[in-house]
Parts: sequence; C-alpha cells; structure tokens
Amino acid sequence: MSPKPKEPRHPRVEIAPDLYRALCAEAILQDTTPKDLVTMWIMDNLSPKTREFITPEDHSPMIPTPQKPKQESKASINTDIPQQPQKKKGRLADNLDAIAKIKEMWNSGNRNGAEIARQIRYPKATVNENIKKLKNKGELQE
Repeated sequence: MSPKPKEPRHPRVEIAPDLYRALCAEAILQDTTPKDLVTMWIMDNLSPKTREFITPEDHSPMIPTPQKPKQESKASINTDIPQQPQKKKGRLADNLDAIAKIKEMWNSGNRNGAEIARQIRYPKATVNENIKKLKNKGELQE
C-alpha cells in the first residue's frame, strides 16, 4: 500500500473573478463565508465512492464535516431593494476585546496580520496599522 501524499497546508483553487464575485454574493445572502459555502457545496455533492475513500479518521481541517449554513427563504430575498448595510463595528482602537485578542494572538506566536484580521473580523490594513501602533507604544514585542 502506497503512503498517502502529503497535503498542502493551505490548498488553493483558482476561479474566474466574476465567479468569485458571485460566490461572495451568495455567501452574503446565506450569512456565511465563501470558504464555508464552497465546503458545504463540495461535501454535499461528493459521490458515494469518494465518501468511502474519505473515512472519518481521514477528516482534517482540509476535509471538514459538512455543515449547512443558515438559509433564508428565497421568497424573503428581494434583489430589487438594496440590502441594509451591516452595523459598523466601530474603530478597532476603541474595541478593547479585539485589541486584547490581537495581543493574545501576537504573544502566543501568531504574528500573521491577515490571520489576526480574519479572527477579529476587521480589515487587514486596519489590523496591521493597529499592530504597528501597539508596537510603537511598547504593548507588543517584535
């Protein structure tokens, strides 16, 4: 029996820009992320043969157990009326919980601004700017 091939740590699939915009729009409508939506679509449409191949002990972060996102009734979505924007979170610098999370992640060794931004749900540029300010004030160490 041959050994399993090593899976990439963060596999990527390239899609056309217009398809990506459609995916993002659908994810917003289903109140989920594009990643979770694609995962659900793929997992829901695997063939029985593939399901046999992927046993539960093979499940890893790369092959998550499918979970359906919260679905809205199609009748309740009126595309003619612009959707209300989501309530703003406010300034990151004023969000003490988010700043504490940045410090916690940074001090635990996670110094990837993009990953921190995803975790606290603020734009990457905003997070990086705040990390720079925290370093300048001596609240974060290099």
